[in-house]
Amino acid sequence: MHTLLETVLPPTLTREQVAQLWGVSRNTVSSYVKRGAIPKPIPGSRKWSKAEVIRARDNPTRGEPATTEAQADNITPFEKWRRARGR
Repeated sequence: MHTLLETVLPPTLTREQVAQLWGVSRNTVSSYVKRGAIPKPIPGSRKWSKAEVIRARDNPTRGEPATTEAQADNITPFEKWRRARGR
């Protein structure tokens, strides 16, 4: 189900629009991009793919870097413990 904001936004988004979709500040968008929670802008531009930003926002682990199953299998118990505590 799409929100009204999602339907009126163009297919590529500015940092401000990404912040609106996520309900955070522009600075938080930058922080989330560095952590890998929000994908990087489209290469060669300062715009983001709306589809990718929405997919990341709707991810059940929102705010956490996405991991593949292969990556998850290689995580040690200590690393799982660290990540669960935000370290």
